[in-house]
Amino acid sequence: MRETTEHSVEVSIVHPTSEEVHRPDGAGVPKSAPPSEEKAAPAVAQTATVEHLLYAVILAAAVLLRLIGLGREPLSPQESAAAWSAWLAANQQFVVGAPAPESALLYGLQSLLFWLIGDGDALARAIPALFGVATVLLPWFWRPWIGRTAALVVAALFAIDPWLMAFSRRSDAAALTIFLGLLTLTALWRRSHALDARQALRWERTAAVAAALFLTSGPLMWGLLPVLAFFILIYGVDRSGAGEETPSGWLFHRSTWLWFGVPLALAATGLTLRFEALSALSASLTAWIVAIAGLERTNPLAWPFARLLLDQPLLAVFGVLGLASIWAQPISGALRREQRSDPEQQRELQGASWLLRGADERLRLPIFLSVWVAWGLLLWLLPGRPPETLPIVGIPLAIAAALLIGRALPRPWGDLTGLELFALLVIQIVLLVAGSIWLAASVNDLIFNEQIWLRSGVLVGLMAAVWLTFGFWAGWRSTGRVALVFYAVVLAALTVRSGWQLNHTSELMQPDGFWPVHTPAEMRLLVQDVERLSSIRRGDPHEIEVQLIYNLRPHPALGWSLRHMRNLHHVRTLDATVFDIVAGAQRMPLVIAPTSRNDSLPLPDPYIGSRYDVEYTWRLSMLPAPQQGVITDASAEWRQVQRPRLRWLLYRKVDQPPPTETVTLWAPR
Repeated sequence: MRETTEHSVEVSIVHPTSEEVHRPDGAGVPKSAPPSEEKAAPAVAQTATVEHLLYAVILAAAVLLRLIGLGREPLSPQESAAAWSAWLAANQQFVVGAPAPESALLYGLQSLLFWLIGDGDALARAIPALFGVATVLLPWFWRPWIGRTAALVVAALFAIDPWLMAFSRRSDAAALTIFLGLLTLTALWRRSHALDARQALRWERTAAVAAALFLTSGPLMWGLLPVLAFFILIYGVDRSGAGEETPSGWLFHRSTWLWFGVPLALAATGLTLRFEALSALSASLTAWIVAIAGLERTNPLAWPFARLLLDQPLLAVFGVLGLASIWAQPISGALRREQRSDPEQQRELQGASWLLRGADERLRLPIFLSVWVAWGLLLWLLPGRPPETLPIVGIPLAIAAALLIGRALPRPWGDLTGLELFALLVIQIVLLVAGSIWLAASVNDLIFNEQIWLRSGVLVGLMAAVWLTFGFWAGWRSTGRVALVFYAVVLAALTVRSGWQLNHTSELMQPDGFWPVHTPAEMRLLVQDVERLSSIRRGDPHEIEVQLIYNLRPHPALGWSLRHMRNLHHVRTLDATVFDIVAGAQRMPLVIAPTSRNDSLPLPDPYIGSRYDVEYTWRLSMLPAPQQGVITDASAEWRQVQRPRLRWLLYRKVDQPPPTETVTLWAPR
């Protein structure tokens, strides 16, 4: 445990400051006398000011990363399904076969937003974006749990997390579920460690409301629900701080059930007593089972691990190391405390959790994070492996990485002088930049460089040699801490780059592969042409009759994009009689049909058609792969396989466009 002084703003990892002596658990905190009030006040004020400023910077970064270009891309079919159902409810319309809501909470919030303000792609994603921003602020309340420095690092990692950012920029309920699940977990921990009964009751009611909304938040709730169960089993829920008004034998105050029941009833009915939303709970369970079982779509076994390395290099390295380090710290501390045995210590070890009764308090966090990661890895091994399972592993790894980085952040240079530190960092940065420039030049070269792996090995060897030299020269501890922070910054920069590529540059020829199905920008061109034809022939951009033909069920992206057309008809087959009841081309309807059905449409002669892309699919498995049984030379292997893979890895660019689904707009001459 790091020793704190009156001017120090540093904290220990599990029990941050000497003021934590007054925590209800108090486990592992030495009973040292706190500094005098006159001496402590300036340090506390300074810490609060710097801390607030850093959280404000992190919050601003989170807002910018989640809101910039929020409506740039059209809603994907899965996003459109959620937004379209909410829009139909807000406008009191009904379409046979329209998607049913899978999240009663998102359904209610979106329909209310569409009714009050209006609609649009950006507004459809606004609610998940706000919940995503709020998730970044939750570590503020984790400071007594994991320490001030670690909580600040977690907030920064959440702000730049590519996966959390992707769900926050998507008209989907996952961002709501993640925030509400973490808020429930936070409130339960704060309730158990509250300083008085009034504070405990406030957190208890917060947990009740958050849990009620969490249960109605969508399919991912079924994946995070075991995490909350693990938390309760490991940390427990006791009656400490519950107050004298709580009846004997009750874990919660009697009013807490009201705080739970009313939000649950409102959220389950779409916030406005829309009883069709009641089916969303069963629909969310069905959607979750279908997703993890791979009944509709599946990803290869290596896909989630590849996404971890590609999108989250910082968590892939420091998350694993952090998980190992937090196991080492409480175990060594527990061995040192074995010599002390007194009634007060025994009371400390008697937690509310019967599962870990008598265990050292500091073992609970490593156990909880390890079980959390293990649960996520189990979901990764199931056949479906949908993107929604990725944050279940990413969030605990972020906490573990923050604990490790937080330990190295205070004065990482140790005994190194300023000149030594400057020389060390300059050499490493020069080698990194040289390697990056050389790699980019090699990828852009069509001719295979036979020394590519040799030069890569030389650069890596030089970097390792520099670290070893400084380790012998200035000491292994100081050099190791500098290396830890240096590579954390480098991997954080790569994570930011991956998040930007995933959320801000993905398009037809730059697919990321995180979401398999996208809606191309050409969908908006289709809408513009329909509105232009309606303006010419009806004098109103939304008045012309449109026959929208679908195969099995109405296409959600087309339904959402053409929602403003007042005479839009979703039909499975085109009825030829619609052409007999109108006179003249000016009154004939427009027809939008899947291109594959063009030959079977009973259209009159005056109709002409134009084709539009409305959906494209791309996966990592579509990258070129070596052909089995075919022997090729190194140059051909570079051009056909290795270079396209490296080009996608660096720039997310592909040489061949992904397969698309098209429709044809038919209009009379």
